[in-house]
Amino acid sequence: AAAAAAAAATAAVAAAAEVPAVVVNTPETIIHCHLDCLAATIVELPGSVGKGGGASLNDVSLDSCRRACIGTTGCEAIVFTNHTAGTPFKSMCFGRRDIHTSKCQPGGVRFTEVVAGLPRGKCALFGDPHIISFDRVYGPPLTILSPGEYHLIKSPVLQVQGRFGYTRRFPTAASTVGIAIGGALIKGHTLAIVYVGPAQGIKGFKTFWDGREILQTYPSTFVSPDMVLSAKYDAMDPQQYHREGRHTIGGTKGKLPSFLFELGNASRMFLSVYVLIGPDNVNAVLTTWKVPGGQDGLCGNFNCNQNDDDLDSLQQRGVADPIPAGQSLFAHAAAAAPAWVMKRVAPPSLEECDPSVRAEAVKRCRGLADGGAEACIFDACATHVGAGPPATVPVRAIQMDFAMARAPQILAVRRRRAFAGTALAIISACGICVAVAMAAARSRPQYRYSALAGAPAEDGPLVDVEG
Repeated sequence: AAAAAAAAATAAVAAAAEVPAVVVNTPETIIHCHLDCLAATIVELPGSVGKGGGASLNDVSLDSCRRACIGTTGCEAIVFTNHTAGTPFKSMCFGRRDIHTSKCQPGGVRFTEVVAGLPRGKCALFGDPHIISFDRVYGPPLTILSPGEYHLIKSPVLQVQGRFGYTRRFPTAASTVGIAIGGALIKGHTLAIVYVGPAQGIKGFKTFWDGREILQTYPSTFVSPDMVLSAKYDAMDPQQYHREGRHTIGGTKGKLPSFLFELGNASRMFLSVYVLIGPDNVNAVLTTWKVPGGQDGLCGNFNCNQNDDDLDSLQQRGVADPIPAGQSLFAHAAAAAPAWVMKRVAPPSLEECDPSVRAEAVKRCRGLADGGAEACIFDACATHVGAGPPATVPVRAIQMDFAMARAPQILAVRRRRAFAGTALAIISACGICVAVAMAAARSRPQYRYSALAGAPAEDGPLVDVEG
């Protein structure tokens, strides 16, 4: 009887592992991401073994995995692996939806493919300015040194532009001094956030909606009559929006004066723009779905291929140079940037960096992965151009920042990877156990760091340091 029961159980498992005989066509365009998005919303595929996050369709080909997802209601993406050491399977396929690339782990033994719908992601601008595109979730960043107005997102229905100009801290390397948004996706409206000076901090910035100034007091809120824009001007924690949210201008902790703009329609919010206010520049984080119909710009084309987001590729596609004045959305801002902010000068170079500054920066920035070390060193050098003897604040800030955050971050990553390996090994034994394990892994704190922290923006009394 026991043998018969065992045989029946084995037959049931084998039957469950078979992909349902449903004929489905794979889409012509599949977005292949070298990311592990296993933490995205779970969609259990027919024939999966296990429960919850550990439910996997096993011993199927990549094509069969895709078809299983396409034929399952609500499934938008697959996470696939054929590196299954420690399990009895040759491959494992997981169904997922609501892919947010900035929340995925670096790809390793698993990769992700979006087979339906569109992924969501983040593009971040920080420093002078370094740009982490939608596809370069973990770097390396792209650096633009010359002043001008550039396409960040260029598409037929949505345009986001960045104004890069000089600042008192970076007098020869451009920083982000304005963001402008327009297009049919926001019903033809325009939004612009610009530094107009001469005051620094919150008194030097203005925000315009269709040419009319909004958010004139701190704190304040604004909602457009047609509900396309919901805006807030208040103290916020930059690291809630991106790991590099505090870079250069955000200190190491506490809430800081910031703008948050959410643009959408009656069904959903599709674009969020966070802006941290510095003395005369900003850090900005754009969060959005991949734009229907395609997109390009300094934030990349959002095709999950980081290799075609380098400067050479952007130049070949015609989106790396400043945009003509006639295409500028900043014309809708009823105030111009100070002339000295946009006047072109010779950019700095590492070859001209003060040897003592560079040596100290190399020492303090060592160990930053994904291009972070290079960005950190460059910012330290650019800060001291024409400043005479090197100051101590940036170096001390780097030292403090890494001492407080870098080591815990590395430890957290190692723990998550080790835990993921253990979870993979036990999937076949206990689906519920795997679900608990995955939940525990996701609950671990995600330590973040900023490559170069500096002093907070002016108007310090407005800063809430209880964050």
